[in-house]
Amino acid sequence: ATSAPASALRMAAAFRREAAGLWRGLAEALPEDAEAPAALGRDLLALGDLDGARAALEAALARGLATPTTLGWLAECLFRARDFAGLDALLARWEPVVG
Repeated sequence: ATSAPASALRMAAAFRREAAGLWRGLAEALPEDAEAPAALGRDLLALGDLDGARAALEAALARGLATPTTLGWLAECLFRARDFAGLDALLARWEPVVG
């Protein structure tokens, strides 16, 4: 498999940073919205901002978006941060959802 050229990867990261800013603004403007912090968390995770991603994804859960996708992103975040106790607690808490 061939990898994407470095310029394409830089462009993708720039688009993700821009998207993260837009999602952050939407999450702040609409505190009842759960999709915005989930999307923000996804983009921050892709950018390697594990602390920011975790905070955003936990906000999405607190706002009621406990989907397998959101939980999967948070689980990946915890794993990449090597927070295995947090990962165990997440899986124990949301086992009915992630089954």
